[in-house]
Amino acid sequence: MDSPTSEPVPAAVTDSAVKDTLDEQMASVEQRIKRLVHESQSSGTGTGTAAPPPTIGAKVQALRKVQRQIVEKEVKLYLTTHAMEVEFQSEFRECYDALAQIVSGTAESQRLLVLEPEPTASDRADQALGVAGFWLTVLKASMLDHLIEEADEQALQKLKDIRCELKPEPTPGFVLEFHFEPNAFFTNELLTKEYFLRCAPDPLKPSMFNGFEIFHCVGCRIDWREGQNLIEQSESDREDAAGASFFSFFEPERCAPDDTDPDIAVALLECDFQYGYYIREKIIPRAVSLFLREIDNAKETCDNCACQRCMYKHFFGSALDCSTPECQEEKPDQMGRSNSQETVVQQDVQGPAIDGQKNEH
Repeated sequence: MDSPTSEPVPAAVTDSAVKDTLDEQMASVEQRIKRLVHESQSSGTGTGTAAPPPTIGAKVQALRKVQRQIVEKEVKLYLTTHAMEVEFQSEFRECYDALAQIVSGTAESQRLLVLEPEPTASDRADQALGVAGFWLTVLKASMLDHLIEEADEQALQKLKDIRCELKPEPTPGFVLEFHFEPNAFFTNELLTKEYFLRCAPDPLKPSMFNGFEIFHCVGCRIDWREGQNLIEQSESDREDAAGASFFSFFEPERCAPDDTDPDIAVALLECDFQYGYYIREKIIPRAVSLFLREIDNAKETCDNCACQRCMYKHFFGSALDCSTPECQEEKPDQMGRSNSQETVVQQDVQGPAIDGQKNEH
């Protein structure tokens, strides 16, 4: 019996099939490689896989960088604005010169007067030239009223002008100038106080930046006539700091002596800096409105002030003046509130350097 036999497969057919299979596999590999390369180029990772999402830390750092850029632009804005104010102050000087002429009653001021067609009841042919006590009235109508003692008023009656001179870079600042007529108390015709400004954020707390801040101030020497030193008289007449003379404003070293606790010195000088800014920003440009009582200073109190004089006036005055048992029971509570107020003010102060100590606005 013959065994079955199978037909042999042609060699050409077998080789062709194998070749087609290899070509298809190579084409598939090439397509996959191209796809991987395209994905790699799109993701930028070089690995052919999608980039992982950024962490929250990276986002926070990016946000902080933007915040720093905003603060840097604010610094530039404030410096540019101050330079413009320095350049423009000559324009304001014309107005302040006219005001000074009217107040002092100079011959030049007569052409500035607006003559009424009909004289009023207050018009008299023999009335004095100028406006007597103009600047004393302005100061007493301002937030600084509590600084003026009765003994100061005679000297301040001779105050004929208050000016502010802005200082440009490299050390920006401003000088307050108090011009006096000859008087019986001191020989100075000019008393000055200079404030130095800085415009730079704290690298550790850039978010606290709020424009220019005062970091140092320098007063002047008052040449008192014999027996007329109002500062010494006020210190000897009263034991409490509420009796300090207005003229102690020109001697800031008395505000925080060298032996003062550093934290308390910061709060005390913060108060002095507030006065300087207030004179510059409100008293000088709004002197006429203050004189006419068109501005109510009831809301412009120094409630955040921590100087001994203001603390006495605002927190201790009623308690110390009251001797009834009911008042005596309330005294510890009032003193506790005042201590709490002082703590808040000290926490708000950032600490400038003044005479080697850390103080601030």
